[in-house]
Amino acid sequence: VLAEGDMESVDGLAVDWVSGNVFWTNGGETSGTIEVVDSKGTARKIIVSDSLEKPRAIALDPVVGHVYWTDWGSNNSGIERVDMDGTNRERLITEDIVWPNGLVLDTINRAMYWTEANRDYIGKATMMGDNVEKIVATKVYQPFSITLVDDRVLLWSDWGTNAIETVSLSNLTDRSSVLNNFKRLMTIHHYDHRTQTGSNGCANDNFGCSHLCLMTPHSGPICSCKTHLQLVDNKNCAEDPCLTNNGNCSHTCTLSETGVKCTCPDLYMLDADGVTCRASEKSLLISSHAFIYRVTLDTPTPQVSYLDYNSISYSLALGYDSKNERVIYRDSKAGIVSVSLDGQDVQQLNDDWEAFSITVDNIAGNLYWVRRNLVKVSRVNGYHIRTLYTGFSDSTVTDIVVYPQKHYLFWTVKRETTGFVVRGALDASETVVIDQLPLKPTGIAIDHRDDRVYYVDLLNREHILISMNMDGTDRQKLYQDTQHMFVDLAIDEGTLYWTRVSMTTSTPQSCPGLLNRKI
Repeated sequence: VLAEGDMESVDGLAVDWVSGNVFWTNGGETSGTIEVVDSKGTARKIIVSDSLEKPRAIALDPVVGHVYWTDWGSNNSGIERVDMDGTNRERLITEDIVWPNGLVLDTINRAMYWTEANRDYIGKATMMGDNVEKIVATKVYQPFSITLVDDRVLLWSDWGTNAIETVSLSNLTDRSSVLNNFKRLMTIHHYDHRTQTGSNGCANDNFGCSHLCLMTPHSGPICSCKTHLQLVDNKNCAEDPCLTNNGNCSHTCTLSETGVKCTCPDLYMLDADGVTCRASEKSLLISSHAFIYRVTLDTPTPQVSYLDYNSISYSLALGYDSKNERVIYRDSKAGIVSVSLDGQDVQQLNDDWEAFSITVDNIAGNLYWVRRNLVKVSRVNGYHIRTLYTGFSDSTVTDIVVYPQKHYLFWTVKRETTGFVVRGALDASETVVIDQLPLKPTGIAIDHRDDRVYYVDLLNREHILISMNMDGTDRQKLYQDTQHMFVDLAIDEGTLYWTRVSMTTSTPQSCPGLLNRKI
């Protein structure tokens, strides 16, 4: 017995005459597998399990390293092939094919033939899936299995005639019935050692593999292991300790030449114990066109990942609702959108697609944003929208930040020839201009540690980082750059972060650069 158990409907079976491995199709009610076992029955492995409905016939090209099969499932009917190790899967025949029952390869002439029991024909194509044709399409009633004799004659079983039918490949009108009165004959094969020619790297001592040797077209012979074993040195298989309590790893366990190795997903870091992954608790969010990125601040090296939000058309303004763990951003089509960190719950808060900057009061649960010359507010759920501030008609509010602990709002305003920085109460009353020197201010942030305001000003193509007290005193120029345009600022525990894009290229960078500086 080579293999037993976990089989529902084994419709197809094929032997690799070079390595001795046996391949088969295992069909089920809704899914199936393509499997292999060595000639001793000691190493069994599934090589294909995804997107299989009802796999049936199977055929091999051992010299090259391909497995071919048919699938007659309603959503996946066709002929496919894959490397013998289960990689590089290809769909070859998908049109005008519904019930492909039988399949045979002519490896000498590089052709394949199949039976089609719904459209009632015998098909032919190259083994690449090209030059598809129906070579027999009359007096075919319900063809099932098919085989080839001496690369000259095709034989197939026909459930409609209860016979084995033949046709000469040199003269397709030369047809006959050789055996009759066989009801529902399932499988026919013709074996001839003259057609089983050629060799591969698995022929020589199994390529030194302790278990399975599988031929592949591009990598040659490779060693593989049965289920529950792990390849440890490209040749030998060993018990996988990751299968026992996940190797004590809290997340991902892999087996290396030195033993168990625990690794962590994005936004996690590995603790000193070498097995526990700890979630990053501090990170930056960065919007860039159709993506929102997250950059960790408390991992040994910053880790960058993008949040999988498929609904973004073009993001610009960005905020974070820490109470509800939701990202709030302005979408160029949908307006202001709130989305959970996992991207599963998306809510449109309003249709203001012109919002330019967003900030969230995570104490009171209010959302502030600016558009044109306005400062607006609502609850973080989008309710109770109000306009708090209306500037000069020729002015634009370029950025806004809230400091709820001090009950302040700060925003930057630019006009045609000048600009200023404004401080106001949380309802935008009691406004005070704290800086009238900037030309084109933007990118404002607050250092909660020292109660200082930071912003960016564009002056004669120089982007300048400026710092001052919350009343505008002690104004300092910290940094300037003539090659890049500063986009936005953020501050965390004494470190200032900013994004920038190049001013020397014709188009902005797709992902702005991120810099930091101790303050």
